Amino acid sequence: MKNTTNNSTATEYSWQERALQAEAKASQKQAQLEDAIKEMNYLKAQLRLLQAKRFGASSEKANKESKNQLKLFDDAFNEAEVTAEPLAQEPELITVPEHQRKKKKGKRGTSLEGLPENIIEYHLPEEEMVCSCCGHERHVIGQETTRELVVVPAQVHVDVHVQNVYGCRHCEAHGDGSQPVVIKAPKPKRAFPGSIASPSVVAHVIEEKYVMGSPLYRQEQQWARRGVNISRQNMANWISHAAENWFEPVYERMKAELLAQDIIMADETTIQCLKEDGKKAESKSYMWLYRSGRYSPGIVLYEYQSSRGREHPRDFLKGFSGFLQTDGYAGYNNIPNVTNIGCLAHARRKFDEAIKAAGGKGKHPKACEGLDFCSRLYDIERELSLLEPEERYQERLKRSKPVLEAFSAWLHTTKEEVVVKSHLGLAI
Repeated sequence: MKNTTNNSTATEYSWQERALQAEAKASQKQAQLEDAIKEMNYLKAQLRLLQAKRFGASSEKANKESKNQLKLFDDAFNEAEVTAEPLAQEPELITVPEHQRKKKKGKRGTSLEGLPENIIEYHLPEEEMVCSCCGHERHVIGQETTRELVVVPAQVHVDVHVQNVYGCRHCEAHGDGSQPVVIKAPKPKRAFPGSIASPSVVAHVIEEKYVMGSPLYRQEQQWARRGVNISRQNMANWISHAAENWFEPVYERMKAELLAQDIIMADETTIQCLKEDGKKAESKSYMWLYRSGRYSPGIVLYEYQSSRGREHPRDFLKGFSGFLQTDGYAGYNNIPNVTNIGCLAHARRKFDEAIKAAGGKGKHPKACEGLDFCSRLYDIERELSLLEPEERYQERLKRSKPVLEAFSAWLHTTKEEVVVKSHLGLAI
């Protein structure tokens, strides 16, 4: 009888243990299912966001929906075909009088003021100057004038520097050799000694490559079409010489001026370097940008680095003491004597992405609330844009600070209500 009771008790405990295990497994599966659903919803939202970025309007403006209808064509090769409109009216060519500098509203004209003019007059042939009706001579009673814009292709010529050498016959015959007998006429120093390149040619090559995006091999072909054989290696040497001898001192002077300011803005972007020691051509390198603020001298400096390491801004900003405005990249943090400040545009963009990921404004009211806080701050900034810095600061304390405090309270409250791994969660 005793053994039977013990067996019964053991069986009861076994069933209870199994039930608990089954319940734990069910809870675990339920949690996994919920995580999978959250992951699926996030991926679906991410797909909508990527589609919106690729096919939708690129503008992030939220004031008027009509402004979001603008579309940018990022295929530069198809620009002419895409934007061509055979029936479009040619712009009216307008010469603006000296006493009237304002453009008239509604006129889409092209001002030709200041351009040299080549006057071409057309006259009747001599045999048609006699009227066919009465036989008397015709005379000019008026003129009709049309304008045609003309471009002259680049012209190339060679400056031949002839330096005269002078001597003294008397000194040649009677001099004691203490003074030079031969003397050369002075001439300016060459910017590129030992080269055929003039400053204008090197400036043209640099502008074509770095402003117009024309590689050196294409420029080589352009020079050949003009009848001048200049190799891409020559042009590369000219650019290197100009960079080291002419631009680098200017760069260092600008950097010294930049580091003396009280605010600097910085950012970095990826770039591919095809031939670099120790790196594959497909690997990422970085171009770092540093620029001055609104009330400082207009300085923009680039610095190439092979990585995104935090040591690069730390090294560049040695000697700087002030505010550094950046995005959220942690590599800018903890730089000595520097106060890192954020960028509202980057924060605002995440709320805009959360709305696009949800499928539109009506699909995600919470994200719209976050975007609205940012928009209100931008509205205030637009109204204060013409004020001096100190006056703007005082107005921000009155008008912007209450909005920021309300925004902060909303962020802390909403953070507890949303899924962390969601576009709104990431924005918050």
